[in-house]
Amino acid sequence: MAGYAFATWAGLEEEAFTVEELLDLASEVAGGQQCHHLVALQMVMASAPLHGWELPGMVDQELGG
Repeated sequence: MAGYAFATWAGLEEEAFTVEELLDLASEVAGGQQCHHLVALQMVMASAPLHGWELPGMVDQELGG
């Protein structure tokens, strides 16, 4: 069974939404609680240390090798 995830930078921390609200929305769109395929919530903590994914592109052969 395929599924999808939701990723957020600080949506929960800043109280823009709750996990329960996300599950309710997923159920509403899918047509029922047993129908949605939301399987994960990713808290994007690594993005800041990685400079928004720009850092890996900055690593050259000498640095990364």
